[in-house]
Amino acid sequence: MMKGAVAFFLFAVCVIYLYAANGFAVGTLSNPKAGFLPLIVGWLGVVFAGINAIQVFRAGWKGAGTAIEIRRVSLFAVGLVAYAALIGFAGFFISTCLILFFLLKLSNPKDWKVCLTTPVAVSVLLYVTFTYVLTLPLP
Repeated sequence: MMKGAVAFFLFAVCVIYLYAANGFAVGTLSNPKAGFLPLIVGWLGVVFAGINAIQVFRAGWKGAGTAIEIRRVSLFAVGLVAYAALIGFAGFFISTCLILFFLLKLSNPKDWKVCLTTPVAVSVLLYVTFTYVLTLPLP
């Protein structure tokens, strides 16, 4: 029962995020605006959270959820809100590194090297992609 509640809570959070992302101007594919990437992320979140909720529902909500699962989902949501708040102050690179590190630690990896190198590598890859390949400004 708890896994179903967590799955539907995650779906609801993604729907709320998508609703908030709709407030930004999207632009076009050749001239994207501030809402282009948040809208894509919002739709992906809704689709994947919806698929997860359907899979949990089809499985009959077997298996009891734990307080740790609720804590993880709650911390994930708090992390996304913190990222949105932090990006305006600290900028793209630092904010993205911090949120990725936080989310990786939330998933309990065993190797610290992965937790330290992955956020930096992903942030650099995103920065290079948006700045040099797509020639789009980042916050």
